[in-house]
Amino acid sequence: MPTTFVISIIAVSLIVLVGLAVVMQTIDRNKKEQRRRESSINTRVRNFEHILESLPDGLLNTQLKTLLNTALVEQFSQLCAIAPKNAQYSKRLKQTQHQLQQLKEQQAKEPKVKIADQQQAKDVRQMLTSLYNYLPKLSGSGRISVDEAKQYGKQIRRLNVKTIVDVAQDPLNRAVDMGKHGSAINLLKSMNAEMDKENDDGFYNEAISNNQSRIAEFEQLIQQQAKETDKARSEAAAEWDKSGDEPWKKKAIYD
Repeated sequence: MPTTFVISIIAVSLIVLVGLAVVMQTIDRNKKEQRRRESSINTRVRNFEHILESLPDGLLNTQLKTLLNTALVEQFSQLCAIAPKNAQYSKRLKQTQHQLQQLKEQQAKEPKVKIADQQQAKDVRQMLTSLYNYLPKLSGSGRISVDEAKQYGKQIRRLNVKTIVDVAQDPLNRAVDMGKHGSAINLLKSMNAEMDKENDDGFYNEAISNNQSRIAEFEQLIQQQAKETDKARSEAAAEWDKSGDEPWKKKAIYD
């Protein structure tokens, strides 16, 4: 067998082996990327399901529940595309699509539950922020329109404001009961500042106006108390001057 022929066979074999190695590496890399994407999507699924299950009952309105189920449909659709033979993904996609359809047929309901616990309010805001940050992806994939994304975003931001205002109610009530009108004023101003951030359409006008009326009322009480205190001090000072050098009178005034 000629030497050149043998060399040619060896060269072709090496090229084939290198090609196979490259193909195998590409397949392995694609599988790893697929597993990474699948794991990432499953993490988002758990996050969205955690939001639906963990938020206080009655806090999310129908629209935001619809948004969450729309996000889940998007995630399960991606999982079905990545792993079409996974029956569990297909089953959960159909279940979520059914839930989404039921929500779309329900009458819209506004949240009525109030959150008083600081830690719970913090957890709620974290979950809502996670949902808010996913809106661009949902609108980018066509699951919701850009206008719908804006409306959902406004609802989420207002629900965040609601948790801030709700959690301030108990400290406000305690401050009023204890006569700490300065602290009450600070809390009311803080609540108004949060509401004002999302009041471009006048949604919070009435609530802000009511708080401003209470602020004015507490400011008058503080002024009145200051006047009464000044008057009492003036009267005490006058009595002190009249007492002369008699220690027992001064002690009575001091007491």
